[in-house]
Amino acid sequence: PYNDEVLYSQLARLYLYTMQSSTSKFMFDLFGKRNAKAIIDLPNNLSVLHKRYFYFIDPSIDKLIENHTLYPYYENFLFESRRFQVKNLMKDGSARSIQLISGINGSSLSPSKFPRYCSICYKESIEKNNEPYWTRVHQIDSVIVCPIHNIYLQKY
Repeated sequence: PYNDEVLYSQLARLYLYTMQSSTSKFMFDLFGKRNAKAIIDLPNNLSVLHKRYFYFIDPSIDKLIENHTLYPYYENFLFESRRFQVKNLMKDGSARSIQLISGINGSSLSPSKFPRYCSICYKESIEKNNEPYWTRVHQIDSVIVCPIHNIYLQKY
């Protein structure tokens, strides 16, 4: 994983590297469920993923959540009692439960279904790492301009 790379991006790169023929089979391999969905902001079933692929991602599931999801951005807006619930649901719960507990369902902002990127950051990541990746700050719903380059974000 790259610094501040969202987990969604890591899994997308893994999908490309393994040249899977089907996204549903790939998601089953990762999460053990046929109906698993890739979620950008607060993914769920991370304990299954971590158990199977910890050597590709952070060695600690809590570090994975802290370093590669949008949880650190959401936690500042959650009551302390809900922070623990959301983190545990990310490990072993459903996406719907996470959205209810975190208040995403009641928000006027809805999470983006597609990752966003800055075209300059994209070029810089290719120059530096020989491949692009999606950063967390670009996936925050209210962020529409890259805080580094001050240009509008693009949807993938």
